[in-house]
Amino acid sequence: MEVLTLHGEIDLFTAPGVSVRLDAATVRPGTELVVDLRAVTFMDCSGLSVLCRARERLLRGGGSVRLVVNDSALLRLLRLTELSEVFDTLTELPETFPVVAVGRVQPYPRRSSPGEESAGGGEALLVGGRGNISRGQSRVPRR
Repeated sequence: MEVLTLHGEIDLFTAPGVSVRLDAATVRPGTELVVDLRAVTFMDCSGLSVLCRARERLLRGGGSVRLVVNDSALLRLLRLTELSEVFDTLTELPETFPVVAVGRVQPYPRRSSPGEESAGGGEALLVGGRGNISRGQSRVPRR
């Protein structure tokens, strides 16, 4: 069983890096993956898309994926998109899960519009297992 912990914002800017990590975690057939989303502060459809892609890849290879979610906004997002019926969810990560790897996701930089200062991309932090790493900081202004 492998555990990936995501921190910070999972959006258009950070989803490509999250996708790379999920692809690496799902390459082996029969993988049982747990994605810990308790420290995620925001997720949009890009984040949902990479989770669905990882789920499909795991199912094709005889594996499984579970999400650890305890944030009401994220749970609501899963319910509204009917993904709460698709993903197995937990509210807590059992103590028995092993630590596997640690890595930082490098998001794609945000492109500036003419006359606008560059704001840099958001940041998502991925941790294998139950590591204690602080949340990523977003540099993407909300509009």
